[in-house]
Amino acid sequence: MARCTVVALGVLLAANLAAGSIISYQGSLSGSGLGGSGTWIAENPQFSWTVTEEDSGLWHYQYTLSVSHGDISHLILETPGDFTSPDVMNLSGPVSSWELGTYSATSNGNSNPGMPAPIHGVKFNISSGTSVTLAFDSPWMPTWGDFYSKGGQTGGAWNALWNAGVTTPDPVGNRDLPGYVPASDGSYMFKILVPGTLAEGVLPGPATVSLMIIGMAAMAFRRVRRWPS
Repeated sequence: MARCTVVALGVLLAANLAAGSIISYQGSLSGSGLGGSGTWIAENPQFSWTVTEEDSGLWHYQYTLSVSHGDISHLILETPGDFTSPDVMNLSGPVSSWELGTYSATSNGNSNPGMPAPIHGVKFNISSGTSVTLAFDSPWMPTWGDFYSKGGQTGGAWNALWNAGVTTPDPVGNRDLPGYVPASDGSYMFKILVPGTLAEGVLPGPATVSLMIIGMAAMAFRRVRRWPS
């Protein structure tokens, strides 16, 4: 009976530890954390994000941009050079189309006015809205990076927005290199969390791990019952 109790307690403890291992980060930028032009930057814009590790081992990225008025035209999120189209999965939100590329203030027919520094990343073309939330899954783990967004003109000035740290070099996102800065809640040097480090294979998530632990504990329990008393 004592052995059975030990096994049962081990199953419960292991399952609780696994269930608590879900990783989630959230942060936001406003005020001095943002740079921009036009009426957007003058009227308290907000940019926020949530990044969560899913049970599948993928990462779920969600971003919300809210501006005063004038529809958002597009949003660019920084990604590594070897980030590819299949790395964006289960995209949701008011996105009419999207593409990968390197963007600057003068590229694509000057469609990114005021962009302080080039950004290589995913460009999401937004169908409409002054408050937009988009989300997607990716096997790339979060690191610190940048964003840029543009709208139309107000009074002859382009409405655009970016994180204030866009001209600051990104911190090291590889934990095996010196100077590594891990993902966390909030912001780091006015950076945002973006897909930046490719996981070495998709690992089982917390729920899967819980089932594996319970299965192994059940096998141990059967062995205990066969032991002589």
